[in-house]
Amino acid sequence: MANNQAAQNQALANSVHTAAKHFSLKVSEFLANMTDIVSSPEAMRLTTNLCLKIQAAMDEADKPFTWADINSGEFVTSAARIAMLGLDAMMNECYPIPYKNSKTNKIDIQCNPSAKGMVKLLMLYSAGTNKVTRFKRYVIREGERFLIKHTPGNDEYEYIQDDIFGSKKAVGYVTIAEYDDGTSSVMAHSKADIDKRRAVSKAPNSPAWSKWYDEMALAKAARRHVNELPMALPKLLKEALDNLDDEEQPMKDVTPPTLALDAPQYEDASVATPDPEPAKPVTQARSRTTSAAKAPEAPQIDLGFMNE
Repeated sequence: MANNQAAQNQALANSVHTAAKHFSLKVSEFLANMTDIVSSPEAMRLTTNLCLKIQAAMDEADKPFTWADINSGEFVTSAARIAMLGLDAMMNECYPIPYKNSKTNKIDIQCNPSAKGMVKLLMLYSAGTNKVTRFKRYVIREGERFLIKHTPGNDEYEYIQDDIFGSKKAVGYVTIAEYDDGTSSVMAHSKADIDKRRAVSKAPNSPAWSKWYDEMALAKAARRHVNELPMALPKLLKEALDNLDDEEQPMKDVTPPTLALDAPQYEDASVATPDPEPAKPVTQARSRTTSAAKAPEAPQIDLGFMNE
């Protein structure tokens, strides 16, 4: 019994290793002419991390699937975009979401940036003379006092946090982007704002919303704010980001994973570690000056993608 389990574990390890090596090489070839954006070793590392997350999704899927079931061409393209943006799945900056394609009967892997990944991009590519150096998120609870004074080029705020242990009901959320010159951009998000975006997400009734509402709300608020601030992404990176989905995976009790679904469903949230979904926000843009920026033998496993 123990030997059989060990053999299965070895087979699994071999399949992940083989898949990661295969897809890493494919992504590296895909980006061969873009070494000024991402080096080949870094692209391979980021793709390997995506493969590890996919294996985690396989292990937890309600409807089991294998590496042979994956639409490899689509995954390589999506993984290449993630590599170009420098987002690391093992740091929860992005995540792969498996969907069952009823037409091809294959598993399509969507690689999406998380709210944490979007904040990273903002800090790297914020437009203008001053750069974002910190991004804060707060849950505002009953009885607490949060004042915002909007002035030209700066938002001043004062926060009196009475309920530091979160025992009272949340009434709203605040996100703050702090710049290197000491100025800030502050955005308040009512529960109505969050619920509007939740309503148009892929799985508004996901268990994540009932178990981790505040964390999901904070991640949605972060995305809403990031999308309001100007970023000066290089042309190729902007195109890569525009071609990625911006929905998030549902939070789980343990790190990453997602499920293979018959139809697109939904994704994750986070304050410090977890991170969730948004719908494309419809909010008024805030103006800010912009500028251009720059053992025994392991059982054999069928890895069908190797023949594609």
